[in-house]
Amino acid sequence: MGEARRVRGKLLARLKAQQVYCVYCGGATPGTSVDHMPPRTIFFGRQRPNGLEFLACDACNNGSRLDEQVIALLSRVYPDPETDEEIAEVQHCLTAVGNNSPAILHELLPAPSQTRRSRRALHDREGGAINASGPLVNMAIRRFGAKLGLALHRHQTGRTVPIKGAASVQWFTNYNLATGTFPSEVYDLLGPPDTLRQGLKEVSNQFSYASAVPSDSLATSAHLATFRMSFAILVYVAEDAEHIRKFPSDDVLKPGFLRLPRAMPNQMRIGHRWIE
Repeated sequence: MGEARRVRGKLLARLKAQQVYCVYCGGATPGTSVDHMPPRTIFFGRQRPNGLEFLACDACNNGSRLDEQVIALLSRVYPDPETDEEIAEVQHCLTAVGNNSPAILHELLPAPSQTRRSRRALHDREGGAINASGPLVNMAIRRFGAKLGLALHRHQTGRTVPIKGAASVQWFTNYNLATGTFPSEVYDLLGPPDTLRQGLKEVSNQFSYASAVPSDSLATSAHLATFRMSFAILVYVAEDAEHIRKFPSDDVLKPGFLRLPRAMPNQMRIGHRWIE
């Protein structure tokens, strides 16, 4: 425990030498802790390589805890867990979400028509599905996606998105891939995919991301992050909300949102389908 605290202290000191303020507050709040994006909980056995660590205030670091629990669960939907350890991790994720927001687990229950459509899409008579169209699930993914976008913007540009900036989030499930409704032209806009690496260890089968930053400006960026074979999150980030690329029928989230009470957004993009 003492060694882990010493390592965290060194990392925190290094981040503070590079920046002073929380990357999620718009440069308005001093950073006090290390935030790993994405968190350890999405990785098998919590074995997360170093990289993509950011300075955050405690409020922002803790403000996405439920969102991260949802991501940890949904990222394990596909492929199916096979080993006892993988099955135990899924059960742990289910318990965490159930303890903190049982309504989300209720939302994930599929209607019979969803199961039938997913089986047809995958040509799988035995395959199942979960319902990913509920507002609570979508809110959790949008919040996590916006946080991820703010972090990746800092990583790619070296700049913290200010208070007047914003992030716009859209996400896609493996159902979108199976039915051809994922906008494949996104790949043409982004750079080569990357992942976390430490020595010979890399985790591209669990998490990868690709980014694009216009060559004539560092004030906007785009990022696509994939989580196993379950889903992908597309985020547009702008340092001025007037220049954000806003998805249809979708709100944008502004820096500092993690410090505010969780509230249902005015509009919610729904209609996604998920396949196991």
